[in-house]
Amino acid sequence: MVSGRGELEGTLVNWSASGGSADPRLKLFFAQVNGRAECVRIEIGAEFQPGENPLTLGSRFKSASLRPLDVGVLRTIALGRAVKHARALWVAQLEEIASGTFMGVKVKPVVRREAKSRLALAKEAAARDRPGEAPLDREHFEEVARIYDDALAQGERPTWAVKEHFRVSYPTAARYVSIARHTYHLLPKTRRGRAAGKTRRRGSS
Repeated sequence: MVSGRGELEGTLVNWSASGGSADPRLKLFFAQVNGRAECVRIEIGAEFQPGENPLTLGSRFKSASLRPLDVGVLRTIALGRAVKHARALWVAQLEEIASGTFMGVKVKPVVRREAKSRLALAKEAAARDRPGEAPLDREHFEEVARIYDDALAQGERPTWAVKEHFRVSYPTAARYVSIARHTYHLLPKTRRGRAAGKTRRRGSS
């Protein structure tokens, strides 16, 4: 099984292409980040001709009728849906390969073992895309408490800092703080509605 913080950390673990004739083509690249498969790179738009170097001026695109990526087109990109689809497709492909075949073709044992080793990582990523509350573990709320404490020590608004760090709405950030405080006891209870964090000595970082 793939270790949560093993040798795959920070490396490409999957990529997926999406989009059809009516939509900009997306290429999504996933890497293991903190033990989870996350989308870390996106390529949008027309493909190059086979063998062309995208970084060389004069390289030709595959299609002669190119669609400009203006603001209107970019607004139509459902990135969240594309990431969700890519994760689900990854699980399906790994399960098929792990069974011994892929698209009706028998795969080598080494490929089958590799698919099995990555299946847990892929399933964990796909599970967070299911409808309803995303499964958040203690590690997540330890990070919430750390961000909260650091902001409080610097005289900043701690819940707002949590909001900015996780890129969520303010009510969601407040819920994160509440769970970190009341469920995991990672933050002390507030007094008279004031923010409260861990007690720090002067001069400590």
